[in-house]
Amino acid sequence: MSNTIALCWELGGGLGHVTGLKMLADRLIQSGVQVILVVKTPHDLLSFKSCPPAQLTPIVLQAPRWRQTSPSSNSGQRFTEKPITNYAATLLAAGYHDGKQLQQHCDDWQALLKQHQVSLVVADHAPTARIAAHLLSIPHIGIGTGFCCPPKQTPFPAFDMAPDVDDNARIVADQALTQQINQVLQAAGASQVTNAQQILCSDNDVLNTLPHMDHYQRQNQDGYWGPLFSQQLGTQNQIGNSDNTEVPSAAHSKTKKRLLCYLKAGYPNISALVWALVNSDAEKLVYMNDNGELANILRNDPLTQFSQTPIDINTELGAADLVICHGGHNLSAQTLLAGVPLLMLPEHMEQGVLANKLQQQGLALACDTKRTTEEYQTMINKGLTDPQLTANSQAFANHYRGYDSDEMADEMSEMFLEIIKGQ
Repeated sequence: MSNTIALCWELGGGLGHVTGLKMLADRLIQSGVQVILVVKTPHDLLSFKSCPPAQLTPIVLQAPRWRQTSPSSNSGQRFTEKPITNYAATLLAAGYHDGKQLQQHCDDWQALLKQHQVSLVVADHAPTARIAAHLLSIPHIGIGTGFCCPPKQTPFPAFDMAPDVDDNARIVADQALTQQINQVLQAAGASQVTNAQQILCSDNDVLNTLPHMDHYQRQNQDGYWGPLFSQQLGTQNQIGNSDNTEVPSAAHSKTKKRLLCYLKAGYPNISALVWALVNSDAEKLVYMNDNGELANILRNDPLTQFSQTPIDINTELGAADLVICHGGHNLSAQTLLAGVPLLMLPEHMEQGVLANKLQQQGLALACDTKRTTEEYQTMINKGLTDPQLTANSQAFANHYRGYDSDEMADEMSEMFLEIIKGQ
């Protein structure tokens, strides 16, 4: 029996998915098992510092891509419309409404798993990898945020704070999702399921979040493992290469407020946001994956240090008064666990649900993409000066004091090793 573990990521975006999988891969390969990282964006792994010896580097593969086909039916097309209020509707909008596309995608995943003789699939927002593993009789387990690991309920429950929840719409979405999955199972000669949850959910799934940050209201509060955020992401010396040397490093005392920004150049209103940052009299440490005009604007600001590559969050959080980001789960968790408030600029639904939930608890401010420069400036000033926001964030950190992401990764790795040993 092969001892190959496939760590898979299929849907969604951001560094958070590869962060957790890379942490697990480093531990598993040093335990003597073969690991393949099957991820949506392999190039993101270049953002990490080297950890294990070179001879233990895992195999990195591009996750199968969804092929472009037309919707299989008009009824399927409606699931690509918003608002999307539960996990079933999310998958239908991501491509599961198209039976032909889902079949081809599942075939691609099966071919990959068979080629590498995988003995365990660990799926972080990789539902098709789980279907493929089911068809190949390979054990599979889900990990990830609440968004990726919904409660095992039929129909899938609504996201926490989702607008205009329609119970009938959730039932219809569940039925449509189950029908599409059953078509794949039937084509493979496998037994059909009564609901999609039988494949896409498991009692052993690992919930990598905290109750305050869950995308759902869960009755069982005992299933939380906690977030995975890496100590290896980004480098400190890249900031030292900034054109601006006037801004003190995190190790120095400071008299001004300090912003730590993790931004995407593709954010719909990034220009207005950049000018709001430049107009702020706070010191700024900005990561943005851009080297064009906006990057030059930031470089020319005497109070801004700019980096095109991810920065060392662990080093810089201690000096930050506010973190501005798009609402990625792991960065948000790491920030709040350090007692620092957030200004969140969500780009998609997963981030939006989290941003709304944290704002409701007084842990963050949330902005949509239609703000003016002046409105962004107002939000930044509020985030830097609101004492209640800071107090709430520090209370969050005190509540979870002692949480150790590295210990959590150790425990998860041990569990995966026990699974393959028991085969």
